[in-house]
Amino acid sequence: YKDVDSLYISSIGYQDLTIATNTISSEILLTQEADQLEAVMLSAELNGKFKKKKQKPVAHNNYFNCWLPTVESEIAVRFDRIDNQPTRISQLQFPIVKEESQVSKKGKLRAFSTMIRIMFYDVENGQPSHRSFYPSMTYVITEKSDDIIEIDIDHLNINIPKTGIFAAIQILGYTTPDGKLIKAKKYREIQTVRGLQKVSTTYRPLLPFTN
Repeated sequence: YKDVDSLYISSIGYQDLTIATNTISSEILLTQEADQLEAVMLSAELNGKFKKKKQKPVAHNNYFNCWLPTVESEIAVRFDRIDNQPTRISQLQFPIVKEESQVSKKGKLRAFSTMIRIMFYDVENGQPSHRSFYPSMTYVITEKSDDIIEIDIDHLNINIPKTGIFAAIQILGYTTPDGKLIKAKKYREIQTVRGLQKVSTTYRPLLPFTN
């Protein structure tokens, strides 16, 4: 993108680096900073007697009360322990909105295939802070997906810390029919009476804001 004037690079075990795009060379070196490595997390499975609770997802199709996803944007929800007892997240559920404006003349929803990334964040002062050690996952949503997306994460053994944990959804962009990510454009350029304007590119599906 012509208007991007700097590049930010970060990697575990190295100092962060910000460089101007007009000075980028074919090889970029990072400075080691081993003392910044995070501690190792030990996670134990909940093998005792426990109950499974399933919250009913709340959904709506009000276009004006939805999140309009753009590339790399994220939305997160905080999970806390139930009754302050050891609690594990086994499944994520979130509703999606398939817009009526995207229905073809034949009455069918126009095809789309959007890849999302699911990530987890530690909680600090009630807000998401650092990326959690729990691995991220990618998932593809299409016009054929259910209105309520259910993603099983039981295999990740996510035990909610006492301070809670945030689960985040990040939009990566559209994919090809075989599931390969297409290079996403962050904005569209539109010629107006005020000149060339940049409008953020939004991606389907919409996600309704709920309580």
